[in-house]
Amino acid sequence: MLNKTFRSFSFSLVVPVVASTLLLSSLPSFAFGLSNNSMRSQQLITQVIENKAYTREHFSIQMPGKIVEDRPEMLVSYNETIETAYVILEIPAPSEIEPMTEQELQDNMMAVFQSAFSSEGEAEGKITQSKALKFDNYDALEVMVEHKDGTTGNYRMTLVGDRIFILGARTPKQLTLESQEFFNSFLLNSN
Repeated sequence: MLNKTFRSFSFSLVVPVVASTLLLSSLPSFAFGLSNNSMRSQQLITQVIENKAYTREHFSIQMPGKIVEDRPEMLVSYNETIETAYVILEIPAPSEIEPMTEQELQDNMMAVFQSAFSSEGEAEGKITQSKALKFDNYDALEVMVEHKDGTTGNYRMTLVGDRIFILGARTPKQLTLESQEFFNSFLLNSN
């Protein structure tokens, strides 16, 4: 939908945010098996909250596991049992708005992901699959990533009006049905 997308969308402004927050570098050291303290692990398992619903101004979502970071622009949870981290990031789109085609929007979203995953650090990885999607009639892009540290990530980005939403699931194991349930639980609030 041309009237709901943007041209001159400075996606490059999104890259530092994606690289530093979406890609889960802010997770505590127990994520992805980095801690060998089994007593601490047992305590965390007993604290896991199953699919707690969160509602923000523009969306609602079910967050699997225990919330490890809760800021207005970002929620991060971690399910210790299946060693999977989940994130939803909501950021304002840059104010320079002009219509762009669906293909231009998809290309720009792919460029953001490619740039974020090519940067050195925990986010570094290779996009192994990508797929254009529709979410509530909005264009979206989904990518699968093999990260340099051996973890696998599944990420989705969509532009809705003046908001960018990025969802992600990352694990050192295989992604499970829980990650699909996480993505499917994302609902836009009607404002």
